[in-house]
Amino acid sequence: MEKKPRERPSGPEDWRELLRTQYDYPEDLAPEGAGRKARRRAKKEWREADRESRRAYIRGVREREPASPGGVIVLIVALLVIGGVASWLFPKDSEDDAKAADHVQASPTAAVSGADSSSGTAGQPPASASPSAPAVDLSQPDEVSAAFIKAYLTRDPVKDQGPQASVERAEPWMTKSLRDNLAAHPDPAYKRLVIRGGVATVGKVEVAEAGDELPVDIPKVRAFREVRASIAVKEWETKTEVRTLHLELVYTTEGWLVARILDLV
Repeated sequence: MEKKPRERPSGPEDWRELLRTQYDYPEDLAPEGAGRKARRRAKKEWREADRESRRAYIRGVREREPASPGGVIVLIVALLVIGGVASWLFPKDSEDDAKAADHVQASPTAAVSGADSSSGTAGQPPASASPSAPAVDLSQPDEVSAAFIKAYLTRDPVKDQGPQASVERAEPWMTKSLRDNLAAHPDPAYKRLVIRGGVATVGKVEVAEAGDELPVDIPKVRAFREVRASIAVKEWETKTEVRTLHLELVYTTEGWLVARILDLV
């Protein structure tokens, strides 16, 4: 059951009404034949997930609201008052801090001059360290398929706050067109996970060449893989699901990337 888009509350009473809205439980919240205790536990977990979603929505709205001019003025005045009182109570410390600041400001200049002279003598420029993002291994289609499925099917709706998070985690192993497609068409399994308030964690992943129903691989051009993933789904109880997906990979200048999930798009 899809929820209606929330309207932004206009006053304090509307905010409180948003938090105490009556719950409309999904019909398939608990499996058919489940006992009363299991249904109560499922409702409780669904309410907790719904409340957390409401709190996240309220936090997001309040963080996007700009600060009022009056609040900014009060903050500036308070900082000025605190600084003036500190200078009046500890004048000697302020003078010592100023002298130490002058000394520190002069030191880097001398250090840079010494470094320049030494580098000029050696005839080599000084090396500069630049951080780089960790590289992803895209050399083998099997490894790319396993890493992609593990990142895409591992989901925690409460923390992720939407299906886009798992798409972003799997982005290093897929093409841009597939990323846009998955972002526009979420996996139906994600919606079922949200309804039941579950968390999905991928464990063992098995990759094999696709069967005769799919085209043959073309080296350094295109490849097809069948991927079986064991997923631990934690709802009112933990159970293991096995999903089998068929992937099409293409070889790019970066290496192998997943271009299509034949079972979804």
